[in-house]
Formats: sequence, structure tokens, C-alpha cells
Amino acid sequence: MRQSSETNTGFLNILQSKVLGMYSDGLSYEDIGAELSLSEHSIALILQSAVKSLNAKNLNHAIVLGHKFTSKRH
Repeated sequence: MRQSSETNTGFLNILQSKVLGMYSDGLSYEDIGAELSLSEHSIALILQSAVKSLNAKNLNHAIVLGHKFTSKRH
């Protein structure tokens, strides 16, 4: 999976949002990868890019920020 050099915007793309949501629901990299037909390595890269996109300190922080963002949209 090719990573872009876009600046961090504080927003997630659809795939980042889906993977972050699945991970926050307790699915493993392996489970997420199987469901989306992606490798565990690709899942790790997607989660890493989500952390950067949200300007989060780490993956747990990204989950919290992701939940805040999605709860504001509803």
C-alpha cells in the first residue's frame, strides 16, 4: 500500500475510518485483514496513517479522537 505525502488534516479517509473502527471494536490486525482482503502489514500501515492524519499521540489516542469525530457527525 502506497502512503501519500499529504499533510495531516485531522480527518480520516473511508478506509482509515473503517479500519480504526474495527480495531476499536476489538478485532485483531489478522481479523481486519481477512475481512477486508488485506495483509496484516497493510492494516498496520493504515492504522499508522490514521494516527498521523488525526495528529494523535498514539493508536489509543487516535481511537478516542476518531470516536469524538464520528459522534459529532450524528
